[in-house]
Amino acid sequence: MRTHVTQGPFTLSREHFELVSPAGKTFDQDENVYYRPDHFRDLHGAGEQDGSTKPGTGVILYDVPAGGVPEGTRVEATLFKGQTFGWTLP
Repeated sequence: MRTHVTQGPFTLSREHFELVSPAGKTFDQDENVYYRPDHFRDLHGAGEQDGSTKPGTGVILYDVPAGGVPEGTRVEATLFKGQTFGWTLP
C-alpha cells in the first residue's frame, strides 16, 4: 500500500486501516508484519523539503480465514472527523 496526501494537517498510519467484510466483520491486523522489511511505515514529513507529504508506504497484513475473505470486502481508512474512504478488493 502506498498513500499520498497533498494537503491537510494529518497523516495516515497503519492503525488507520481496517479490512471490513460486506457484513461488517473486521479482521485484525497481523503483528508479524513487522518481521517483513517492507512493512508499512509512516513517512510523515519525509518530503517536507520539496513541499509534499508522503504519509506512508509498505505492506499491511490481516488475519483472515483460510478460505479467504468474502467478495466485496474493503480496505477502509478513517481520517479525522470520521471521514472514511476505501477500496473494494477484487
